[in-house]
Amino acid sequence: MGKVANKLIKVQFSDILKMSAPAFIHSPNSYLECAAMDMRNAATYLNRAAETRDPIERLKLITAMYIGGQHISPEYCQMRAPLNPILGESLQRELPDGTRIYME
Repeated sequence: MGKVANKLIKVQFSDILKMSAPAFIHSPNSYLECAAMDMRNAATYLNRAAETRDPIERLKLITAMYIGGQHISPEYCQMRAPLNPILGESLQRELPDGTRIYME
């Protein structure tokens, strides 16, 4: 905290962005794990969107899927920043309904 305060007093904002963050402020989950939690509602809404012929209703369902999952990740990650992804990190999950998620 002392380093950050010193940089702020000297108006060195660009240096603050270059400072490394201590590990304890991060969530124990990776960014991909948190993003996968956002997709928890995907199967319900996307299956219904695929079945409908009305483009407006399809857009509503896709938007509802996206917005509906946004509250999950911060709660799951305990309101802390996820670890920065490492190059080549991948994640594979299968949801209870059988939907598979592949992320990189």
